[in-house]
Amino acid sequence: LVSRTSMEIYSQACDMFIKPPRADYVVEDLGAPLINLGFRTIARQDLELKNPRGLTLSCSHFQPIEPDRPLKQLPCIIYLHGSGGCRLDSLDIVELMLRQNITLFCFDFTASGHSEGEYISLGYYEREDVATVISYLQSTLRISRIGLWGRSMGAATALMYAAEHQDQLSCLILDSPFASLKVLAKEVAHTLEINLPKIFLSGMIQLGLNLIRKSIIKKAGFDIRKVEPVDYAQICELPVIFVHAEQDTLILPHHSETLYEKYRGEKLRLLVKGGHNSLRPTTFFNKVSAFLYHHLLPEQDREYLVSRPLQISGNSDWTQGDHVFLCKLVPFGDENLNWSWLNNNILLSVVSDGIRILRTFSETLLSECKFSTLKNYTSNQDHFYLKWKPRPEEADCVLLFYTVQAQEIVRAIDEAIAEAIVEKLRRDGKLVRSVGALYQIIGLEKKKSSAELTQGAPWVASPNMAKKRSENRKSTRLKPRDLLPDAKGIALSVRSSLDNIVYNGGGDLVNLLDDEEEEEEDIEDALNSPPPPPSSPVPPSLLNSSSSSSYRNSPQVSRSSTFSPSIPKNRGSKR
Repeated sequence: LVSRTSMEIYSQACDMFIKPPRADYVVEDLGAPLINLGFRTIARQDLELKNPRGLTLSCSHFQPIEPDRPLKQLPCIIYLHGSGGCRLDSLDIVELMLRQNITLFCFDFTASGHSEGEYISLGYYEREDVATVISYLQSTLRISRIGLWGRSMGAATALMYAAEHQDQLSCLILDSPFASLKVLAKEVAHTLEINLPKIFLSGMIQLGLNLIRKSIIKKAGFDIRKVEPVDYAQICELPVIFVHAEQDTLILPHHSETLYEKYRGEKLRLLVKGGHNSLRPTTFFNKVSAFLYHHLLPEQDREYLVSRPLQISGNSDWTQGDHVFLCKLVPFGDENLNWSWLNNNILLSVVSDGIRILRTFSETLLSECKFSTLKNYTSNQDHFYLKWKPRPEEADCVLLFYTVQAQEIVRAIDEAIAEAIVEKLRRDGKLVRSVGALYQIIGLEKKKSSAELTQGAPWVASPNMAKKRSENRKSTRLKPRDLLPDAKGIALSVRSSLDNIVYNGGGDLVNLLDDEEEEEEDIEDALNSPPPPPSSPVPPSLLNSSSSSSYRNSPQVSRSSTFSPSIPKNRGSKR
């Protein structure tokens, strides 16, 4: 029975490598055929190509329309998705490429997305798909230089192909590559739950890997021992950027470290926060932009293409500080709204009096949440939830963002609110000289009762009045999570001694938490279930969609997270 169960596990492991679930999408998810970026119009051409094995590849090419094309020949980035992914994965970089007059070509690998085929090969046969695409681009006579941008399986494919065809390419961007498929398979096998004593486990894993190898050779026609990107790194001399997420548990960071050490050419390695499928931060995209400017754009053409390396943020006074975060706006509260793949990447900037929601690159203001209108905000590992009331007569505005910096956003708002409190108290002559002093008072002394806290607080003009206010309310019993220095803890603590906690631009304080018990219930409801759809859950300016497609591939919130809003089913993931 144990043997049969183990065999079933390894059979499933075999399919995980060569037959992952296909990404489920429709062509409309790619957006409108014409995209207006404000300064130029971009056309998407959908086409099909045949690879050497006679299988059809579904492809798309994004490039400026003829009147907006600065030169006949433009550079091109070919995006190579990961296992279980598809060409939709490239949409995160469409605007970054096209604003630099770099065309973007994306396609579904064999046995992925809409392309034909039954099994993937994790780079072995995918090199033939890349060769097919490059041959087509060269035949158009409209491409000057070509670079490869790969993620996971796509990154390994890019490296192996580039090493053998360096004369065809100018540079590489490799996100989460593996150095050796044999090593990766062994690491994955060790993560499987096999009910055997440790003394037998190592031998069982080796036996299982041999079975997986033979099964893959029989089914897919390739040997996993021959998929060794590290061997190709030693002969490749093209400029390259390696990037890996620190918390990647699928392909461990040591893989890109090994490749970086062995790589022969000009190289740069970046470690970023997040996991294997996480949205990459602005610092990564800004470095990639500078990299492409120097290695992909022909020097003689730069004056016609782009004057300097492009930045996702930092182009205006609103985003010069440290508290600027790249987020993906997730449809929330009303799944019937129209969402555009190309318009859901935004910047969230935390400033002294509120939160600004901006478009990437142009940094035009989409919406603004003053601290005086803030009702609730919270986060789990990779989602940030924001709720505010723009005007008293309007419905609450509820937004959900996907970002690996969710907890950093909460900390930035905490600090901004604390700064606002301190500034107000200073103007009123209260004895709080710094944010540190504020945290010391409301952070280290939170375990005291509300009455003791208010009597000892130097900012309280009349302790007796504050005590009376506290006694009129139901007793405050702080929960363990309120001992953390977050804005919710600040609110629950400071409210005992101040009627109001947040300073707005008009010079007044507004009452953020009117009734503790009711607010506690509201917060718990927001964390554990989605609120009823308000009449206008999202500012109209954020719904400026160029497509009528629905957002099909929004990241899922973990079931174990603090809140679980209703998010459309995740159709495929980059692996």
